[in-house]
Parts: sequence; C-alpha cells; structure tokens
Amino acid sequence: MGFVLTERDFDAYAQSKWKSNAFNRERLEVKEKLVAFGRRIAPSLTAGDGSPLDCEATAEHPALWNHKQVDAQRLRFARGHPTRAQLDAILDRRRPLALTVADPAPGQAHAAMAVTIDFSHLSAAVTVHGDAAIDRDNLNRKLATTGARDALASRCRDAGHLEIAAAGQAARACESLTAADWDALCDVLARGDHHHTWLSIGRRWARAEAIALGDRTETELSATLAALLPIYQLIAWTPQNDHLDLAEVLRERATGKPPRDLVRGDRVRITTGMFAGRPGLVVDISVKGAVKVLVGKIPIKIRIDEVEKT
Repeated sequence: MGFVLTERDFDAYAQSKWKSNAFNRERLEVKEKLVAFGRRIAPSLTAGDGSPLDCEATAEHPALWNHKQVDAQRLRFARGHPTRAQLDAILDRRRPLALTVADPAPGQAHAAMAVTIDFSHLSAAVTVHGDAAIDRDNLNRKLATTGARDALASRCRDAGHLEIAAAGQAARACESLTAADWDALCDVLARGDHHHTWLSIGRRWARAEAIALGDRTETELSATLAALLPIYQLIAWTPQNDHLDLAEVLRERATGKPPRDLVRGDRVRITTGMFAGRPGLVVDISVKGAVKVLVGKIPIKIRIDEVEKT
C-alpha cells in the first residue's frame, strides 16, 4: 500500500497532545509513513547541480529543538553532504549563540521541499526559513534582476495551483499574481522578517480532502513535489547558482589557500567574534587559512573567512 492518511494520523497532532510524550507512538507511526514515502520518491529529486537531496523527518517526541512540543510532522528534502556541512560551517559562525540556544531546530538553516502533516492540513511546499541565510541572501540578490523574478513567476505558474507566502504575509494564489505583484513580493522579501518562515511556495490539502484522496495520496504528493522541484532548484544555493561568490570561498577553504585578493597590508573588517565590526590591518597570512590582523595595537589571529576586505 502507498502513502494513505487517516483520521488517526491527523489526530496525533491535536493541540492537547503537543507537549506529551504519551502520544509519541501515534506520531511515530505517522513519521514512519512519511519516511517510507520519502525513500520511494527521493531518487527522483535532485539539487540544481544534479546532486541527490537528503531526506529527513522531524522528531516525533518533544525536544529542545522543537520547543518541547510536536505540533506537526515534517519530511524535508534538502541539500546533502558535503555541501551542507560546508555551508553549516559558515552559517554557524554568522548565527549568534543566543539565537542558536533559543531556536536550535536542525534543518531550517537550508532551503527545502517539505511535506507537512498537522491536525488540520497536509501540505507540500518549498520553504526557506529566516535562518537559511545563504539561500535567503542568494535568492534576494538573484531577484534583484527582472529576469530572475520572471523565471520564478513562470515556474510557479507552470506548477499550477500553488500558493506563495512571503515574510509572514498571508498566502496568495501564484496564478493570480501580476508582474507588479511579483515585484512587490520581492520587495517584501528584501526587507522581510528573518526569524520565521521567510518564503513558502506550495499546496495545501484540508484534512478531509487529504483523507478522501485515499490511495491517490502518494500520486498527488509525488506530482506536487515534482512540480515544486524546478522552483526549489531556482531558489537553493549551489555552486552553479551562486550570487554571493561563495563557491570560491569554499574552494579556497578546502585547499587551505587564502583568498587571492587578500595580501599583507590590506585593510579589513572583522565579521565575527568579540572584535566583530572592528577595522584592522593584515600583517600575516597563513596557507592553512588563518590571518593575523592588527586591531589598533593588538595583533589577533583569526580564520581568514572571518574578515572582509575594505
């Protein structure tokens, strides 16, 4: 039997059960359904560079990373290793420790295609959380061009019957948006809230509608994810979809070589740590990826990717 949902599956996420471990078994059964479906469809889903997407499900039990409550079950398809590990190394240094402790949910630091089940709905969507800083900033820079905006609008229309929600705004049907609407939406993204879901493009089925699909549920979900894939590929950062000049940074980190345009005597600004924002003078560069910067009269040794040339 394929992926079929029942009343019991949705009931597992009733608000009265969110914080209780007594319902972990109910939620685990839903998670196992999602994971089995994910394994069947994952081979057909790839990133824009052709690499396979990892498939992972969120925890079914209350934990620190879900604020000790389970209001939904999610299956995410997102970039795999080693690219994820390389980008995580950059993201972890950018993200304040206090924010990591307050909202440590794994997975949301990367754009994803997500299948979600909660008490009222089943959904499939491309999602970019505010914490997915690289995907978010890369897309924002990309959408500064009219051609990229037109490409996103075209892919959303081609997918059919999708809704888009940007930076906390109410969802709107993609098919109804004019060129001016897309321009306004991109402006919202450029100044949008970075602490919650920043962008979501997808489809929702009400609980009763999803249950009524019966044996057709897997076919519907698979078709929707296939339609969402070109949108995900347009959005998610890859070395071929790089508007932040990160590909060169990653190559140089892998080889241990310093950036070609950074030399002794350069003026730089420190981007992380207790000296973040302070200007300095490069006095030494190591081929192992370290740089010595004179801040005032104090020489400090930091990683080469923690400074930017001014």
